[in-house]
Amino acid sequence: MVGRLQAEMEDLVRVINDQHRYIQGLHLSQAQKLPQIPQTHLQTGGQYKDCADIFKDGNSVSGLYMIRPDRAPSSFMVFCDMSDGGGWTVFQRRKDGTESFDRAWVEYKHGFGDSESDGEFWLGNDPLHYLTSQGDYNLKINMEDFDGNQRFAKYKNVKVDDEKNQYKLHLGEYTGNAGDALPEAHPPPSGQWNSLGAGQLGVKFSTYDHPNKDDEKCIRHDMSGWWFSKIVEKYYILIHTKSDSKMTQYIICPPFLLGTT
Repeated sequence: MVGRLQAEMEDLVRVINDQHRYIQGLHLSQAQKLPQIPQTHLQTGGQYKDCADIFKDGNSVSGLYMIRPDRAPSSFMVFCDMSDGGGWTVFQRRKDGTESFDRAWVEYKHGFGDSESDGEFWLGNDPLHYLTSQGDYNLKINMEDFDGNQRFAKYKNVKVDDEKNQYKLHLGEYTGNAGDALPEAHPPPSGQWNSLGAGQLGVKFSTYDHPNKDDEKCIRHDMSGWWFSKIVEKYYILIHTKSDSKMTQYIICPPFLLGTT
């Protein structure tokens, strides 16, 4: 009994120390960011709500921009991808394993990594919630393996709940050739049966210090936080581990920009 309690205390101390180091690093990185942002990417008029606003305002260069979605308490910096129709907001970039994604809940909440110099990063679950709460967005996932084979997945109507609801992910219709790795997050295709009721659809976010139900195995294997879908757990691990994927980007965009030139 004493041994088990001691182990739990050691785990708790480790989580607290991780969060303390993260907060210190966050303060330092935020202090260093603003001087590094190209001034042409900082608007002087009304604030942009997302990368779509920036693109519509005549900005066609991919890079760092400041936005403030509806109901967001403050502005924050995002990387806007102006290719493939323009106006995409990149919220995750993984390509070479230089950034650890085995992070605590609070780190995924606020975001981490290097978005300034083409590095790996996670935008943050709070920013994702504010972004997707202000309108209809599509989710696009690009993947490429070490042999140069590319696959993609797209979902309509992406929504991320707030922290109180554990950043639950809701998605609409899936299209693509990468396979549907998030079937629990959206209604089934027309004519197919799903044992989950409409109110149960959606996948909660999980991290090593905040796992949901049976997600511990996926978190240990993938060494990252994510919306783990139990129905396709094995397939998810196959397409997302670092050894199988050279580059994985998760980006969101208003649907009316898709297919524009």
